[in-house]
Amino acid sequence: MQVSIPYSALCKQAWALTREASLDVVFNHAIRTLVFGALVGQQQKITFDRELFFLGAIFHDLGLTERSDGLEKSPEVTAYTWLMELARDHVHGFHCPLFEEAIRAAPCAD
Repeated sequence: MQVSIPYSALCKQAWALTREASLDVVFNHAIRTLVFGALVGQQQKITFDRELFFLGAIFHDLGLTERSDGLEKSPEVTAYTWLMELARDHVHGFHCPLFEEAIRAAPCAD
């Protein structure tokens, strides 16, 4: 089994933002989440949107970084907000209700 990483403009920018904002340990954790999650999904024959999964995995702890210090939002909402800002800049008409629903369902989302 292999994991292929999507290389859309949005994914490249998400990777760069996470790399820049995170300590190595947090960034490496996000990459492990991406790889192990994708491998488990493949092994269990789960169909998933690779780009959406990539964004969720790479951003899932971004709200815990120093860059988000002082924000009065949960880490999940912070990560979602940054994703939407990236998407508006790089993907015309980007709208992802599935990602929005996942963020709202997070235990500590406001």
